[in-house]
Amino acid sequence: AYEYYLKGNMYDNAGHSEENLNAAISEYERAVMLDPNFAEAHAQLGKMHAHVKWYRHDLSSARMEMSKKAIDLAMRLKPNNAIVRMARATYFYHGFRDYGKALADYTLARDLAPGNSFSHFYAAMIYRRLGDFDKAIELNEQALEMDPRSALIIYNLSQSYYYVRNYERALILADRSLSINPNGSNWPKLNTLFFSGDLNQARTLAQSLDTEDSPFNLRFAYLSGDLENIKKVLSQDLTESFSNLFYYFPRVYFEGIVLSANDNTKESRKKYLKAIDNINVMLGENPNDPRFYAILGLTYARLGDKKKAIQFGLKATELLPINRDAILGATYEKELTKIYVISGSKEKAMEKVEFLSTIPAGFSYGELIHDPVFDSIRDIPRFQSIIKRLKTQL
Repeated sequence: AYEYYLKGNMYDNAGHSEENLNAAISEYERAVMLDPNFAEAHAQLGKMHAHVKWYRHDLSSARMEMSKKAIDLAMRLKPNNAIVRMARATYFYHGFRDYGKALADYTLARDLAPGNSFSHFYAAMIYRRLGDFDKAIELNEQALEMDPRSALIIYNLSQSYYYVRNYERALILADRSLSINPNGSNWPKLNTLFFSGDLNQARTLAQSLDTEDSPFNLRFAYLSGDLENIKKVLSQDLTESFSNLFYYFPRVYFEGIVLSANDNTKESRKKYLKAIDNINVMLGENPNDPRFYAILGLTYARLGDKKKAIQFGLKATELLPINRDAILGATYEKELTKIYVISGSKEKAMEKVEFLSTIPAGFSYGELIHDPVFDSIRDIPRFQSIIKRLKTQL
């Protein structure tokens, strides 16, 4: 049972792709089957189910019921165990964004096992969501000192540094994570390169990514105006939609972008209307997911329906504001900004750009100089001033 438990931990620590999470779940299930009183294995099993929901692999209520069942059993077996407490904290955090309860359990776990790196790491993730990036980085660095070969800890620390625009440190950590786990995600490195304005290196890396990285690859190709790479990814990955924790894009949305760029307005409109049908189906199943409102707003903006575009863009920011999630909240504010630009609301767009260029996880130098959405406002003196300010921070 313990060997299966360790295998599960290996998958957990390798990163939270759907493949890794499912593999971890299988190992922990084997562990508790052999030893029904193995509290830590039950706890980790419950934590993995919460991860599956958080990373949008399965949004069903049944998934969180499985998480709760496993963690409740672990709590009955060992209520004062650090692993068990961290699992329950993750249940609160990833299942319900109950940061208070989660932080209380993470803190107790740290007291119970001061040398456990993950009690520091997950507390850092809470502070990051709350917008305290200094505290998040401090705790994440402490976790890294305790476990210097954890690809998961390094990966997230790299993200925190590029969110605060410290690209030098972010790139060092991204490379370190890949040296430990060569099959891990290139996304921290790709983001760091692109956000810092190094488009050529970012494009080269993006084009080397596997099909499983299609959501990131497509989004990067669009942000850099690389229509050929969009077409390449679409030809290699025939799935109907591309999604991750941050975004949801119907395939036809990107097909519409390619057609629009080639001045095929009639056919691009058909694609965008199909995208709206797809998104509405998803909203019917998940009415409180801001990803769907953000992409719905962007699609209506491309169709020229300014009223609906802004309505849905605002809805995304209301469902998950920055004060509720400093990372995803900023993401949807950025999408709203793009909706304003596409819809011709330049003054509102400029106000957003000015604000979001000053906060963590907001606009970066690379985004503002390369994203084709900003072509129509890039020559505005206020916009140029923001770019110059961000460039001095590189």
